[in-house]
Amino acid sequence: MCTLTRTFYTLLGFIIAMIGTYVTVRIDSLLISRIVTAIFLIAMGFFIPNPLLSLLLTVILLFSNRIYSPIKSDIVKDLENYLFNKILLRSQTYLMLVFTGGIFLGLALPAIKNYPVPISIFVLLTTFLIYLVEYSNKKSFKEKIEKVSRTADPIESLKEAFELMLPFKSINSEDLIKNRIELWKNYKERQTDKN
Repeated sequence: MCTLTRTFYTLLGFIIAMIGTYVTVRIDSLLISRIVTAIFLIAMGFFIPNPLLSLLLTVILLFSNRIYSPIKSDIVKDLENYLFNKILLRSQTYLMLVFTGGIFLGLALPAIKNYPVPISIFVLLTTFLIYLVEYSNKKSFKEKIEKVSRTADPIESLKEAFELMLPFKSINSEDLIKNRIELWKNYKERQTDKN
C-alpha cells in the first residue's frame, strides 16, 4: 500500500472515530450508546493501520460519553447525568476495565482486515462488559436517589446519592452541583437570548 493511500485510510479512520465520539455523546441510552461505539470501533479498525493511533482513538471513543456531559433541557436530568459520569470517572473498576479493554482493542483493531470475525466478537464482548459495569452503577445510583428522595428535594437527593456512591472519596459535591447549575443557567440564558 502506498503512502498516500495509507494516509487517506488513516484520515478516514480518524474521521470515523471523531464522528463516533460525537454520536455516542449525544445518545442518552447506555445500551444504544455502547452498540454505536462497537459499530464505530469496528469501522475504524478497517481504516487505521497504525496500532498506536488506533489505541489512542479507541480509548478516546470509549471514554467520550463519560468525559463530556451535554447539557439537558431539565436541570434534574442534567445533574443526574453529570453526577453519574463523575461517579464512573472515579470508579477504579470502571477505569481499569475501560483502559485495559481500550488498550487491547486498540492494538487488535488494525488486524480486523485479516481476522474480521474474532476481532469483531472481541469488540462486542468488551463493549458489552463496559455496558454491564455502567448499567450496574446506574442502577445503584438510581436506587440511592429513590431511597434518599423520600426526605429531600430532587437536587438535594442527587447530592446525597452522589456522596453515598463515593463513600471513601473526599469530593466537594456542593461545588460540583453549584457549578453545573450555573453552567445550565448560563446555557439557558444564551438560548433565550438567541430567540
